Amino acid sequence: MYQGTRETVGGGETEGARLSETYFDCRKRRRDKHPKKRRSQTIDELAKTHQRKVSMFCALFGFSKQAYFKQKQRQQTSLMERSRTKNLVMGFRRLMPKIGTRKLHYLLGADIRMGRDRLFELLRKEGMLIFKRRKYSQTTNSRHWLRKYPNLTKNLKLTRPEQLWVSDITYVDTTEEGNTYLHLVTDAYSKQIMGYELCGDMESASTLKALKMALGNRRYDHSLIHHSD
Repeated sequence: MYQGTRETVGGGETEGARLSETYFDCRKRRRDKHPKKRRSQTIDELAKTHQRKVSMFCALFGFSKQAYFKQKQRQQTSLMERSRTKNLVMGFRRLMPKIGTRKLHYLLGADIRMGRDRLFELLRKEGMLIFKRRKYSQTTNSRHWLRKYPNLTKNLKLTRPEQLWVSDITYVDTTEEGNTYLHLVTDAYSKQIMGYELCGDMESASTLKALKMALGNRRYDHSLIHHSD
């Protein structure tokens, strides 16, 4: 126990014990499942509340000053990364207001240092998730003279990546550039975007470009079903 916390306060209770209770009260209020990740915030809160040095609380909870400052630095880096990612997303959303989080994560690629789930969490906290399209643009035409192949995906149970790919065309509303379409090939099991093509038409040639990119990104050589409307 830190020597500076052995002073006695009213009722015979040591200050160290009282501050320890305060620490656990803070954790309880936060409902913190990962207390180690919140240790530096708790130390800051206690130091401010009781007007004592940070080093006192570091010693009280067995936390070195070096570890405290490293954790503070990591938190600052994380905040900067989240802010930078948010700005990148806002840039994409200016061009493609309805683009979803999965597509955003794929297109941002190496420009961000977070996985898809963390990106979902960030956009959820910032109120930037896209739940539904505001306008409707028909991208599927089932009334055509071309041969209709049997649907191999009916009752298909997905068990692995590259078992089923699904092609889709997403309408992108860009006021200045007119209609734009995002041709996608997505793995139905992993939800990973395997290929894409962004252009101003819904021609099959554009869809084929997305498919060729997807084929170039294959990792396995087992059988594969490609489903398209």
